[in-house]
Amino acid sequence: MFKQLVGVDGRVNRLGYLARAVLTWVIAGIAIGLITVGSIAAVIGVILYITAIVIGFCTTVRRLHDFGWGGGRILLVLVPLLNLVIWVMLFFRPGESESNNHGDQPNGVMVGLG
Repeated sequence: MFKQLVGVDGRVNRLGYLARAVLTWVIAGIAIGLITVGSIAAVIGVILYITAIVIGFCTTVRRLHDFGWGGGRILLVLVPLLNLVIWVMLFFRPGESESNNHGDQPNGVMVGLG
């Protein structure tokens, strides 16, 4: 399961991307809450926040793989305005319906986690 969250191999579908995005947002929210408390909780919060960033990065790369794109295109999210188009595509554009260079089409109840 851990490798499925932080690995960049394979593909993840729209539902899997949404599920992981929500997980990432929850982890980041908890992390920010802990950081504001201070002391040892802040250290734990920073670790959680970094974990959320890594999960988000890896999930986005796998979602790009679902389009048949290479993971290097994640750098497009750094371009102002183009990043908005990319985020909309990540949530709403269907992936390739057939197998591609990055694996088989993800489907089923595991929403890209298997």
